Amino acid sequence: MDKFFIHKFYIVLVVKKTEKILGGIITLLILKTLLEEPKHGYELEKIIREKLDYKLPEGSIYVILKNLERRGLIKPQVMKNERGHDIKKYIITEEGKKILPIT
Repeated sequence: MDKFFIHKFYIVLVVKKTEKILGGIITLLILKTLLEEPKHGYELEKIIREKLDYKLPEGSIYVILKNLERRGLIKPQVMKNERGHDIKKYIITEEGKKILPIT
């Protein structure tokens, strides 16, 4: 077997593992943030960028939030902003609270 192939395969495995770990960290950060107060997607994206020094690909925060919603860890709630417009904010569910580490 070619050494280059093995090296390339190893790099792919490391990258996939790193992405999975980062995904877990982002999930925990979102849940911890929502434990404090409801937030909308843009607010969560900004917090991720500030805390992790990582910019999510455009629109991916909503994919992450939909996934967390499907898993029953968060749920959307329509609220009024200061101008009276409806906005969707997310709150953590009891199920979501269960997977957070005890602090």
